[in-house]
Amino acid sequence: MEKYNTRTNRMVALIILGIIFAVITCSIAITLGYHHVKSHELADYRVNVLGISIYQIQNINGELKGIGNHPAMMFIGIIFSMVLTIVMELIIVLKNKKNEGKSND
Repeated sequence: MEKYNTRTNRMVALIILGIIFAVITCSIAITLGYHHVKSHELADYRVNVLGISIYQIQNINGELKGIGNHPAMMFIGIIFSMVLTIVMELIIVLKNKKNEGKSND
């Protein structure tokens, strides 16, 4: 864990983790979208994550075709990265303040 002690290295790792979480979330949402279209025999369906349309699925003559909204998926990755980085940095700051309070007692 010493490798991630510097703030810069830790933040880079958290940003990469946020992007990975976003990719996993978008992949699951798209997979569920395809399942929803197949099970309900829909002609058109938009897959949303956090209210943002990331993918459109069209049923054309029984064949499903998908169109990705790549800028929206990138935006989701940015949001996940920012939230993860901020939350983890706040946890670390609070943990360090708690440890400082114990050492002063």
